[in-house]
Amino acid sequence: MNPATMPATGVTPDANQVAQPLWTIGAGWYFYVYLNSGDINWLRGLGYTAASAAICAWLTPTVVGAVACAVVAYIIWTIISPLGYVNKPGYCLEVKLNWGSFSLSSVKWVRRNC
Repeated sequence: MNPATMPATGVTPDANQVAQPLWTIGAGWYFYVYLNSGDINWLRGLGYTAASAAICAWLTPTVVGAVACAVVAYIIWTIISPLGYVNKPGYCLEVKLNWGSFSLSSVKWVRRNC
């Protein structure tokens, strides 16, 4: 890979050298989305429409499915859009959502590998 085309930290290229996010999800009493600095910066760089499409493409095969992905995408966008450039190595932004309504429960930075 040409170093000039290497993606930002936290984003890995796929087989076609296209940057892909490394976000993760968790499920339990709540539905969790974990975004690292690279994920946040990548999504913000896409803009709302493309970021929403990327989030929905990622969530549709999961338990969230296509129906709720628009709600989750909107919540994530409203959280990350005002952040500016983020550089917090070793931390992830934890977005905690209530099951069913997918309403926001909490947002915080957590020290974890995501």
